[in-house]
Amino acid sequence: MRLPPSYSEFPRFPVIGGTSLLAIGVTIAYWGHGNVEPLFETPMIRQGEYWRLLTCMLLHGDIMHLLFNIYWFWVLGTVLEETFGHFRTALMVVMLGIGSAAFEFAFLEGGIGLSGVVYGLFGVIWVLGYHDPRFSDVIDKRTVQIFIGWFFLCIVLTAINVLPVANIAHGSGAILGILIGFASVDTPFRKLSFLALMIFFVFGLWGATIGRPHLNFSRSRGQAEAYWAYGALSEGHYQESERWFKDLVVYRPKDAEYWYDLGIMQDRLMHTAGAVDSFEHTIALGDPRGEIAIGNIYQNGAYGWPKDEKKAISYYLRGSEHGDPDGDNAVAWLYATSKDPTVFNPAAALEYAHKAVDSNKDEPDAARLDTLAKAYSVNGKFEEAVKAETQALAHADPEDVKDFRQRLQEYQNAILANQKAEQPKIVITKH
Repeated sequence: MRLPPSYSEFPRFPVIGGTSLLAIGVTIAYWGHGNVEPLFETPMIRQGEYWRLLTCMLLHGDIMHLLFNIYWFWVLGTVLEETFGHFRTALMVVMLGIGSAAFEFAFLEGGIGLSGVVYGLFGVIWVLGYHDPRFSDVIDKRTVQIFIGWFFLCIVLTAINVLPVANIAHGSGAILGILIGFASVDTPFRKLSFLALMIFFVFGLWGATIGRPHLNFSRSRGQAEAYWAYGALSEGHYQESERWFKDLVVYRPKDAEYWYDLGIMQDRLMHTAGAVDSFEHTIALGDPRGEIAIGNIYQNGAYGWPKDEKKAISYYLRGSEHGDPDGDNAVAWLYATSKDPTVFNPAAALEYAHKAVDSNKDEPDAARLDTLAKAYSVNGKFEEAVKAETQALAHADPEDVKDFRQRLQEYQNAILANQKAEQPKIVITKH
């Protein structure tokens, strides 16, 4: 094996030497708890922060990780920079860094370190050693055995949870390096190798961006998206939250909770057709809240969506049949308040309102008690309505107090009006 140049010759290798120094500096900053978050591979790559696919190679987890990578990066990289020049070497490092990181991120969580690039440089020199005399003595059989042995050892260590290693980055880096090697030598397969290199590289980029939700099989897939989706929701950033939820339901297509929350975001953003579709997914996954949500959309008829109280009731009733008391409450309110005589049904309103309230007597729900009061009122039972509305006020949220008090006053006024109507009239006769 050819001896590498002395580190004192650093100025002759600005690409390899400069990248090494940058990796050392960034890693030390990382160890010192500096803010290097923008350099990691995260789902923000899919939101346009593509530089993370390259910068993640500068970070290293511990001293052995850093020393191993910097040593081999220097040993292999300086040979290529001396032979091919600075520009071509820089292009090679960038392609290997982005490509290996892209594959790791596409299929798993992503990684850090120069090892994907190192395996790529190894692949390049391995091929060139057989076809270009300038590289025939760069690596020997022992070096080849070290790289291949370490590759498989890392897979085993990862599988038994001893040491997590970016094995996909190692493998994809080596493949990219081998293809670069074959594309760099004069053989009948040179053009084919270059085409294969481009296809493989572009596939990695697609997998790390557009295709990641379909390719990723890591255990934590979607966790970061969920964190950011709910964070944006709590801050009222609905468009950002919707964007993350859209990613999330691709990662976790069988999670009704995420489909429901996506629908909520779309409804708030007036993306009604999308909201209905998301709620339909929620229903298909066995969550009756989707039925209530679609019923609300039909009841309100907002944002260009047709208002249809009968369809709203059909969805509410489906929710009720699936044991959702919110379905009982919603259908009761519509039966009690509809202006459509074919929908207005006081008796059914009272039946479903009682069902909703009785579902949780230990923890009274203000909205359901308010609906019960309304159902009593349309049945002419104003004293019961007053009692129910008073209970609703006792448990009401501050934003509902005004409306509840107004309805309570209406029911009390109705009682007074009935009392006046029932008083006997005194007839005065003149003598």
